[in-house]
Amino acid sequence: MVRIPAPMLATAGSPPVPSSAWDYEAKWDGQRAIFRCDNGDCRIFSRNLREITLSYPDLSSVVAERCRGLGEVLLDGEIVALVGQRPSFGRLQRRMHARPTAGLIAEIPAHFIAFDLLAAEGLSTMGHTYLERRNLLEGLGLHGGVVHVPPYWTDTDPRQLLAAVEDAFLEGLVSKKLDSVYRSGRSRSWIKSSIRKTTEAIIVGWLAPRNGVRDRAVGSLILAGYNDFGELEYIGSVGAGITTVAGRLLRKTFDRLARPDAPLHLGLPKDVAAQANWLTAALVADVEYREVTEDGLIRHPSFRGIRADVPIDHVRRPAR
Repeated sequence: MVRIPAPMLATAGSPPVPSSAWDYEAKWDGQRAIFRCDNGDCRIFSRNLREITLSYPDLSSVVAERCRGLGEVLLDGEIVALVGQRPSFGRLQRRMHARPTAGLIAEIPAHFIAFDLLAAEGLSTMGHTYLERRNLLEGLGLHGGVVHVPPYWTDTDPRQLLAAVEDAFLEGLVSKKLDSVYRSGRSRSWIKSSIRKTTEAIIVGWLAPRNGVRDRAVGSLILAGYNDFGELEYIGSVGAGITTVAGRLLRKTFDRLARPDAPLHLGLPKDVAAQANWLTAALVADVEYREVTEDGLIRHPSFRGIRADVPIDHVRRPAR
C-alpha cells in the first residue's frame, strides 16, 4: 500500500515566461483532495489528510468504478461544485461539512478535477516527472461525467491564458515544471497566479454590527495570519460576504471559542481592539481581496466561507 502524502502546494507568483520546461493549467476554486481507490473501493482525503469520503459518496462511487481493475490508484486534484461551467466555492460549502442527503447530492453534484497521479497498480509514481505522471493519468481513461482530467498548455503566452481563464470566471492559472517530481509541501516548481486574489486567514475575533443593524449576528471578522517569524499579525477585517444565515452559524461557533484577551498584538489598531470580541485562533476563513496595502492590510476583502480543511499553522499572511 502506497502511503498517502501531504499534497504538493503551489507558491504564489507570476507565471514563468513561455518555455517548454513549464505547463500552464487552470486554477480551480474548490477543495483539494486525494483519492485512494483499490478493488472497487475509493476513500477521499482532504488537504490535511482528514478523511472526507462521507461528504462525497457520489464521487467516491463514480471514481471507484472508473478505477476498477487498475489496482491501487492515488489521484490528486480538486473537488468543485459548478454553476454552469464555473466553479462556486460558496456552493461547494454546502457539501464540505455534511453527510449529504440524496436531495442535496441531486441539487449540488460534486465534480472531481484530477490533475495528478501519485500511484498506479500499487506503485508510487511520485518520483516520476510531472509530464510522465500527466501522461499516465490521461492513459487511465477516467475523464467523463463528473470526473475531469483538465487540459494543459506548453509554449504558450501565459498572459493570453490568464485572459482566457478570467473570461471563463476561473480563479487563475497554475504553472508546473514538467520535470518536477511530487514533493509534499510548498514548492517553487508549481506557481499559482490568481486573477481574483484569495487567501486563508485566521479569525481571531469579531465585531458587532454597526448602526443598529439587528438582523445580522456578526458585523465583521477580525483576521490574522502568521508572519515569517511565526507570530500572528493583524491583516484587516471583513464584513462583506457574511450573509444573515452565515452570521448566525458563525455566532454559535464563536460562543464556544470566546476568550477575554487578544490572541495577537502585532499591527492591531486601537479602535478595533477597543470593540473586539476575542476568539481562540481555531477557525480559518477563505477571503477574496483586491490587493495588499503598503501597511500589510488586505483591501476590499469579501468573506467566502470557512476552510475546515486548512490547518491553522499553515495560514500565512499575504505578501505585501
